[in-house]
Amino acid sequence: MKEPIELINSHMPISMRSHFVPALINSVSWVNDTVSREKYLKEHGNVARAAVGYLRNVAAQVALKSVMQYHFPGIDCREMSNRNHSYYYYEFTSSDFTFTISQVVRNTSMPQDALYRQLLMTRAQPTLFNFDDYVDESHYFLLTFNVENNGLVSARLGIPAEYNGKVKWKNNKCINLIKEPHLTPAELPAAVIDEPRVEFLNAMSEVLKDEK
Repeated sequence: MKEPIELINSHMPISMRSHFVPALINSVSWVNDTVSREKYLKEHGNVARAAVGYLRNVAAQVALKSVMQYHFPGIDCREMSNRNHSYYYYEFTSSDFTFTISQVVRNTSMPQDALYRQLLMTRAQPTLFNFDDYVDESHYFLLTFNVENNGLVSARLGIPAEYNGKVKWKNNKCINLIKEPHLTPAELPAAVIDEPRVEFLNAMSEVLKDEK
C-alpha cells in the first residue's frame, strides 16, 4: 500500500488543498465578526466562549462546503449527523475517498472519539480476509484545524488510524497545510467569500436572537 502522504497527493493534490487554508481563515473571521457584533456573546463570558468553539466548527464546515462546491463540483457534499442527531457535519466524498473536518484543541491533537469517524476509518481499511487483494479504492482523510487568539494556527490533513485504542495520524504522517503553498483569502472568488459570509452572519444572528 502507498504511504499516507503519497495517497493524499494522489487523491487530494495541492491544487485542491491550497484552497483549504484560506477557507478556514475566512471561517475564523466570520466567527470573530459574529462575536464583535453580538452583544449577547459579549455579556456572557465563559458561556459565550463555549459557544464560540461551536460556531467555529460550523463556520469551517460551511466555508469548506462553499469551496468544494464552487471549485470541485465533482466532490459530493453530504450533510450527516451522529447517531443521536446532536452533532451535524459534512462528508466530502468522491468515488475513491471521503474526508471530513474537525476542530482540535491543540495543533498536535486529534479530535475527540466519535462513532462516525470510527466507521469511516473502518470502511477505509483492508480486512484480514482481503488484505492481499486489497486495491486502493476507498480512503478516509481527516482535516483538522486549531484556532488560538482568534486566528488560525494549525491545519493538518492526514489519514487517521487507531493504535492501541488511540487515534493518531497513520504512520505519524500528515500534511501541515499552513506550511505548504496555498492561496490567500483575497484570491478566493466572491461566491466563496462574500455570499457564505453574509449567510453565516445572518443565520447566527437569528440563532442568537432566539436564545435571548
